[in-house]
Amino acid sequence: MRRAGGRTGFLCALVLLATAARCTPAASAPGPGAGAAAGALSALVELMAARAGADSVAVAPAPGYSRDRVPLAVWGLIASLPGLDPTTLTDFERRNAAPAPFPRLASASVVIRQDASTPGTLALRLSPAGISASGAQALVVAETVCGAGCMQGEAFLLRREGGAWHVATSATLFIS
Repeated sequence: MRRAGGRTGFLCALVLLATAARCTPAASAPGPGAGAAAGALSALVELMAARAGADSVAVAPAPGYSRDRVPLAVWGLIASLPGLDPTTLTDFERRNAAPAPFPRLASASVVIRQDASTPGTLALRLSPAGISASGAQALVVAETVCGAGCMQGEAFLLRREGGAWHVATSATLFIS
């Protein structure tokens, strides 16, 4: 596979991703909490890599996305995602309030690397996932580095159905 080039390829990949494409159950994890968070993050990594045509993904933690650390307009976009369960937002804010260990991600279809120096590697920074009380919804912010001085941030609301996570909706937070 080849990675989509430049800003156009990146934006096209995100448009395709937002169409609620499904992820394989192998990337899912049962129950709410840390297992569900790792499952949602792994599913999002697989979806973004597939849409970008990337052979591998370099994943790093994004800076905290708590209410007091981001501009009010960005927090408003996150909090106003259609269908967002209030318990998901509360857990998202709690998990993003202080630095925490990044969960180990697993993927059956994408190589997850420590750095993006390998050709065909998509560079992602992911926030900790907020999980609803039911464990069926996750909120994640993904920052994709698309070149020198090029980055896009997007909030993703994922839903777990039939053991698999899929993107229910998303909102662009910033483009630089």
